[in-house]
Amino acid sequence: MPLLALILLVALIATFGFGETLQALLGAVGFILLLVLILAALIAAGGTWLYRRAKNQVTRR
Repeated sequence: MPLLALILLVALIATFGFGETLQALLGAVGFILLLVLILAALIAAGGTWLYRRAKNQVTRR
């Protein structure tokens, strides 16, 4: 279901946000890439936080 919402959002951006077809396609691809980069950064930050937390608990024992 979230994938369907993402595709719908990209279609809306492509339809109403840009005038020409090439700009619409580039805008939609840019949106998806930006979303993927943000998710990757959040996963990396969460993994780093978990790693440091686990490392600190091991050294305390």
